[in-house]
This record gives sequence, structure tokens and C-alpha cells, in this order.
Amino acid sequence: IQKSSMKLAFDVLFYTGMRSGELLALTPADILPSKRIDINKNYAKVNGEDLFLEPKTPKAKRCISIPEFLYNDLREYITRIYGIGKDDRIFYFTKSALDKEIKKAAGKAGLPTIRVHDLRHSHASMLIEMGFAPLEIADRLGHESVKTTLDTYSHLYPDKDQQLADRLNQFRRGK
Repeated sequence: IQKSSMKLAFDVLFYTGMRSGELLALTPADILPSKRIDINKNYAKVNGEDLFLEPKTPKAKRCISIPEFLYNDLREYITRIYGIGKDDRIFYFTKSALDKEIKKAAGKAGLPTIRVHDLRHSHASMLIEMGFAPLEIADRLGHESVKTTLDTYSHLYPDKDQQLADRLNQFRRGK
């Protein structure tokens, strides 16, 4: 099944935790054969001018692994873009187009509207629920410090202390 560019963009945002500017700056050269994405720039359109900016912080420059299905979807999508060069943008829409589309989809589904940036929070929340350590999540999101991750998402760890105690019980029993 072929995905629309907008659907694929939302999948990339959800399954990578990228910022929208990082997504909109992606080029074919950034999608590595090792099933990783090299996040090394930010895109913004200011007064009609396309700007490629340095990432927000030094740690925002990162290379993250992506699931095989997402890699395959991206490769297939890129091959369908006629004449694309390795340094051309993959997604030719703006942040406001993403905002408009997420509002439209929420309305159709009868759900409250979320911000595009909230997909980044959804990604982090999913990783926490899957049991990944805060340091792993901080690296993936490009946080300058694990403190940023903990300050933002610590409320999602309330039952983790009980899980820790349960694992200690298992350890003691030799399981």
C-alpha cells in the first residue's frame, strides 16, 4: 500500500520522536542503509525563504535507528519522487500544513486536537511504557541532558518503583 507523504511524515514523527523542523529537513542522504536516520539540520520557512539551520543543541545532532517497516516505507516513498537528488528535501510541505492536517484528522475522528510536537511526547511516552531507560530516550530525542527527559516525563514513571520491587523479588527467588 502506498502511503501519502503526509501519512508517512506523521509516521516518521511518531516512530522517531523527531521535531517537525528535523523532519522537514530530511533528505535521501539522511536515510542511511543501516536503517538509521541522520538528524543533522532543521528546516524553517521564514518570510518565504527556506532556511536550513543548525540543530537546537549539540546533542540534537544524532543518528537514530528506525524500525524496518519505517525504513522500507521511506525508501519506497523516495523512489517515487521523480528526479530527487540526494540532498533534496523529502517532504515539501510546511509546519503549518502539518498543523492543519492534524487538526483535520482529529476533527474527523472526533478527538481533541493535539499539536504536531505532541507526537514527540507520544513517542517518548511509548518508549517509557516499553521499558527503555531515560538515558536511551534522552539520546534518541536529542536532549542535551537526561535531566530534561526526567523533568518532562517523570510523571510517567509512577509504577516503576513497584516494578523494581517486583523484579527484586524475582531475583531473590532465583527466577
